Amino acid sequence: MQSHTLNVGVVGLGQAATMVIPAMVAMPNVNLVAGADVNPRALQAFQERYGARTYPSMEELCDDPAIDTVWIATPNTFHCPHVIRAAERGKHVIVEKPMAITLAEAETMIAAVERHGVQLLCGGSRSASAVVRTMREIVVSGELGRLRAMVTWSATDWILRIRRPDELDVSSGGGVAGPNAPGLAGRIEGRKQITTATREQPPALQ
Repeated sequence: MQSHTLNVGVVGLGQAATMVIPAMVAMPNVNLVAGADVNPRALQAFQERYGARTYPSMEELCDDPAIDTVWIATPNTFHCPHVIRAAERGKHVIVEKPMAITLAEAETMIAAVERHGVQLLCGGSRSASAVVRTMREIVVSGELGRLRAMVTWSATDWILRIRRPDELDVSSGGGVAGPNAPGLAGRIEGRKQITTATREQPPALQ
């Protein structure tokens, strides 16, 4: 199978991007073309480290013809409009989790990429890993009986850092819980659609 190189532009050069970009540039089929941010210091640090082009707005980055894929790592409230703008420019899109702050936004984003014939992936796709897929196969098969409960935990110091006000505002996609655990639980349970919005709660196990 012939491989294809993704020419990527990153929108939002904050914490999420700084964690992802090093892994991205280490991939043989990824070419980091540019980054966009409203913070000049973030742009300078990005350019000095990676030697890629910089843009002060996501709109300008999306107009770059050398980019075919856009990674969106902006605050949650911007995910929907940024995905739509990238799709309108004919770019494939990877958006950081959570995909959206409401189910209606997620549906609007899906409609936009389908309308413009591009692909959309919500990052943080741990639920697609081989381990989780195998767990799902076992649960769905029923070979161990009916699923009664699930327990999940994650050890990280990420939650300990000081929060911006919007990160605690549920109307902006914030809150005390992230989408990882509900997403994994939904995948293992066997639901076709898992959590896509931070305020959507997974249904109780039947």
